[in-house]
Amino acid sequence: MPPVMEGLDENKVGGVWYGISAASNCKLFLQMKSENMPAPVIIYSMNNGHMKSSTSFQTDKGCQQMDVDLTTVKIGHYKWKSPQGDSETIIARTDYNTFLMEYMRSQMDEIICTTVKLFGREDTLPEDRITEFKDHIKDLGLKEEEYIRFHEK
Repeated sequence: MPPVMEGLDENKVGGVWYGISAASNCKLFLQMKSENMPAPVIIYSMNNGHMKSSTSFQTDKGCQQMDVDLTTVKIGHYKWKSPQGDSETIIARTDYNTFLMEYMRSQMDEIICTTVKLFGREDTLPEDRITEFKDHIKDLGLKEEEYIRFHEK
């Protein structure tokens, strides 16, 4: 797992983030992956001193939303339970104003899945930031065919 960004300020992470691209070795992600896959939207907020995430995403059943109260391991490193199993989220990089890289590891039965997402405060980012993200996923052992750039509309 990558380390949490040094000096992370949780309060500056809060707000709306738009999915730009992602990579994952999770079976469900790979099944949903398509050329025109719409971008997820995530909202981070503090709730009684705990980080909360609300993620909206489009599926073949319409718009879905997942709200998660995160348990803090340390600032920027969170654990949570999903119907599929235990998960961890790490905020690996952000400048708070334009981009955020999120790393997630999920235990699904005996399989450990890795998902890395690049978010922006707007629905686009400069190409050099996206190239940096693609290089980062390779460092984490993910493959080019596990990468997707979300549809911008």
